[in-house]
Amino acid sequence: MFPLTALTIKESIGKKILLAIFISATLFLLLILFFLTLDVVDGAKTYVQFLGIREAVENGKDTSEIISKNMKEVVTLIQAGIGGITYGMGIFLTLFATSDLFPSMIKKGYIDLIVSKPFSRTRLFNERVLGSLIIVSALILYIVVGSWLIISWKSGVWNYSFLLSSLMIIIIYSILYMYVLFFSLLTGNGRFGLIITYGMIVISPILLAREKLLSLLGNSWSFLFDTLYYIIPKVSHLGEIVVNLIRGKEINDFSPLLITIVGGVIMYFINLYIFNKKDF
Repeated sequence: MFPLTALTIKESIGKKILLAIFISATLFLLLILFFLTLDVVDGAKTYVQFLGIREAVENGKDTSEIISKNMKEVVTLIQAGIGGITYGMGIFLTLFATSDLFPSMIKKGYIDLIVSKPFSRTRLFNERVLGSLIIVSALILYIVVGSWLIISWKSGVWNYSFLLSSLMIIIIYSILYMYVLFFSLLTGNGRFGLIITYGMIVISPILLAREKLLSLLGNSWSFLFDTLYYIIPKVSHLGEIVVNLIRGKEINDFSPLLITIVGGVIMYFINLYIFNKKDF
């Protein structure tokens, strides 16, 4: 039903970089499992129990309830750290692994064979994007669900908010991938698009502190910072949302996510237009 998507997945699996990322993800999960089997973890649980008993004695509260609350806080902190690592490294590695899918497809000979088939360019574009998204989603879910199962099994605390972080990471990847595609389609070079997108990610923390910077630099820079703020994906802002989501904290401002999604949708239609008009 989706032959071009299946072809994209097959090509992606054939790339050694994806195999390397999968092996790295497996080693990461094994590292988590190894850490959680150390005596120091049992010691931490004992310490949490001790604090719970002491607090219960001092305040006349139920001991089991306090211990459960303290243990959940410890687990969510660990998961927030893992979520932050998965968010940062996952975005960088998955973009690197999929950045060359379109440039390799539009090379002379390969694209001639593809466009000779009874497929519209819109379908070709969408199925190629879908294939890369399926591969990345599987990898992100493997890491997030795997680490969640390991931590939950060991601690007895099942924090389902941690699973939602995988959805956020996949959404952010799909948006950033649109920017990689834009520069890749313009130049025919996936690495060029990747470097420019990485540059946007590096600039993102600066935009997070734009109000403080403007107070130091003056309002003459406000137009530049405001323009960059609405053009560049707010990766750092969204990273904070991912961590807060895992920790169960209230998220009061979803505007960075909404602005970034709108930007991603716009870039999707721009890329689709370029791909349809490009002379192959």
